[in-house]
Amino acid sequence: CWQHLICAAKMHNKPELTVTLSCNYSVKADNLQWYRQDPGSAPRFLLLITDTKEPSVVEAKPPNPRLTAVLNQERNQVHLQISSAAVTDSVVYYCALSY
Repeated sequence: CWQHLICAAKMHNKPELTVTLSCNYSVKADNLQWYRQDPGSAPRFLLLITDTKEPSVVEAKPPNPRLTAVLNQERNQVHLQISSAAVTDSVVYYCALSY
């Protein structure tokens, strides 16, 4: 099964700004994925994090070093952190889970 949520955040053109996008989920997931959709394009896989005792991250190839996934299992939240965020990062992001 798959579930998705659309997450949005305002982007500001400030150097070294880290933006955090957050998604909440209500079922035990095997993994949680993040996708980015640029205008006129299909969603593109960014990374996934496993919802296990010792979470691990699988990144797209090539990986984007500005992206970090953070999992808060106690609150059923997954976060995508974008470091050095720029106006070009102002697109639609999808959070999806597989269970």
